[in-house]
Amino acid sequence: MVAPAATGAILLKTVLAPKRVHFKDFIVYTFIDTLMRQVSSVQQGDRS
Repeated sequence: MVAPAATGAILLKTVLAPKRVHFKDFIVYTFIDTLMRQVSSVQQGDRS
């Protein structure tokens, strides 16, 4: 499922929404999103 990644993305967007998104925040967001996707694909038993 992509649910954990989607939830993380929504949470981050909510946190970052009041501010202007700085480049550093974007890096952190991308990193966390990638991490979440890897975690969710490992949970599926699908290591690619």
